[in-house]
Amino acid sequence: MPVIDRIELVAKKKSLRILNICGIACIGVWLIMVLSAETFKTDDFRSLLLIGIFWSLLGKLWSEDDGLFIEWRNDEVEFKTHNASGIISIKALKRIDIGLDEIKAFSEADEVKIVDIEHFTDYNTRLRIKENFTLLQKEVSAI
Repeated sequence: MPVIDRIELVAKKKSLRILNICGIACIGVWLIMVLSAETFKTDDFRSLLLIGIFWSLLGKLWSEDDGLFIEWRNDEVEFKTHNASGIISIKALKRIDIGLDEIKAFSEADEVKIVDIEHFTDYNTRLRIKENFTLLQKEVSAI
């Protein structure tokens, strides 16, 4: 029986949404402070610059992990990880090596597809990924 499952990395999406809300709130508070003051000081500009730099750098860092997933279907495994993306055909698989942070799928054409699971940091999610690939490995060895 084939494994049919989909695992997505959604924890950072929620954090990114909260970061954007906090960043907009900080800029709003800064605007109120500047507009209510009689003079514009360079310290006010520096504080806005600091908020903007922090917001953009953290946003870029967290948005890199947006949209990462692994999906098992009847005849293939589709994945998009931090380093690579692709489709692994189950019929063309020779063997699967399951490591700590990566899973290597060797095909009959001596192709190696590496599924990097480093960014899936939740323990239960990693366990589910490894269990699905273990079931897939048993299915491949039975063929």
